Amino acid sequence: PRSDQLEAFECAVQQNTIVNMKTGGGKTLVAVLVIDHFIKMKRRTPSAAHKVVLFIVPSRALVPQQAKYCMDYCKEKVNVAQTYGQVMDAWDQNMWKTTLKESDILVGTPEVFRSALVDKKYMRVDDLLLCVFDECHNAVGNSPMAAIMRDSLQKKDRHNVRILGLSASFANGAGADGRGLVKKRHELETLFNAVMISPEVNDRHINNKQYIYIQYPPEHRSLLDSRTLVETTVRMVFSQMPSGLISASDIESWVNKGWAVFEGLGLEGLRLWLREGVVSQLEGHAEQLCRVADSEAARQKGERIKRNLIVMSLQLEGAADRDMNGLFDAHIPHTPHTAPAFSNKCKQLLALVLYLRARA
Repeated sequence: PRSDQLEAFECAVQQNTIVNMKTGGGKTLVAVLVIDHFIKMKRRTPSAAHKVVLFIVPSRALVPQQAKYCMDYCKEKVNVAQTYGQVMDAWDQNMWKTTLKESDILVGTPEVFRSALVDKKYMRVDDLLLCVFDECHNAVGNSPMAAIMRDSLQKKDRHNVRILGLSASFANGAGADGRGLVKKRHELETLFNAVMISPEVNDRHINNKQYIYIQYPPEHRSLLDSRTLVETTVRMVFSQMPSGLISASDIESWVNKGWAVFEGLGLEGLRLWLREGVVSQLEGHAEQLCRVADSEAARQKGERIKRNLIVMSLQLEGAADRDMNGLFDAHIPHTPHTAPAFSNKCKQLLALVLYLRARA
């Protein structure tokens, strides 16, 4: 760890702390250092043996990523449970009890933990050792992240749960003027009962970075000629979703996203996006509607989306597994077409990854 990361670690083990470091500054390593410290303390303290660490991440896609990081970089041997997705709605008290008993760290999305702590009471504040809030600047208004603090941790008069917030941009939504930044900082520090720090990074660490510049080759003509075909296919997939869940304007937004994925990565990237990326985004959108939306109609729409996620997931998986080139031909007849599996940009980036792995 660098000196700025150690500074953040030392502060966080002493008091509730919000670590504000720029993107790529190593906040997750700070979190792992703090987690390691508290896991060691737990194993030396019989009264804390049952307690767990919550690592709260803003999106479903980050759950496996941060869980793996904890397993790879914690010096202590840790059992990590991943808690996210619609499957969590089916978890009863016994499943939560077993998970808490068998795990050292639970990595999951805010709504899952909010529901378990606030609505269903499957977890208690006394079960917690440390709560890490990744991208804690999202803890605003009625968001699930803010509700965990306001409706659970703050309601416990006395508790020993350490709070660690991580942020690369605490000023999000604060406005451009200095008063807005001060107000935003005060609100976060009050909500998390924490002090915010922004450790200085030693310039020599920045100057020691090595940059590899790559030039992307021109793309396949077949990829660039595929726009109409891709847009037609994606529009067809979303038009077949359960009625009333996705508006015409939303469909066009998904069409644009689908083309951007295909243009950047190729056909296999589009398949992966349909199979895994879209459902994650839909689930996040539904949770936001349920928790933050101002109107009852919007909240009801969020609930309908959540109820239909399994159906939509199966439809998207089916579309991803179909012969896309055959699908293109079926919708635009007399235009035989073969879309590239990978874009030249994607191939170049994959080659770079292999090169860097070989050097490591």
